[in-house]
Amino acid sequence: MLAGRCVGSVAETANRFIRQRCPHLLKFLPKNFGFGLGLDFRESSLIMNAKNQRKFAQNMVFNLAIGFHDLELTDMQKADAQGSIRKLSKYSMLIADTVLIQSGDEPPDIVTKHSVEWKDVSYFINEKNDKDIMPPQGKHYTPEQVFAPVHCFDDILQRSKGL
Repeated sequence: MLAGRCVGSVAETANRFIRQRCPHLLKFLPKNFGFGLGLDFRESSLIMNAKNQRKFAQNMVFNLAIGFHDLELTDMQKADAQGSIRKLSKYSMLIADTVLIQSGDEPPDIVTKHSVEWKDVSYFINEKNDKDIMPPQGKHYTPEQVFAPVHCFDDILQRSKGL
């Protein structure tokens, strides 16, 4: 997401990356990867999809949203899952952040300045008390232990700075 590049390059880059690294997840990607924020919350002319040829410009603000939708949980994943996840057949996942476009070749500024550690941004769906499903003291569940495709998200987010 660099000034002067096409808004549609975000979708093209994400699709290319998933096609190379996790091709089985390509059919679960959304058609767009966020939108521009302006006079309207969701500027219709700045939707980040492969068709958008508008250019990023300095000081533009975007909601970058990367996710997968309608992923199916296998019986093995359900058996290892915690809480209500065992009852699900499908799930979706979305990671979003606000991004400020900088000048020239400077990487965009990720506006949120809070922790992005898995233990700080994840939660489990559970009808019972969360204490019933928390990992033992000193141990943290990794994304791979919860959902199989999560490992691709970290790579996507790291690469989004250079789009």
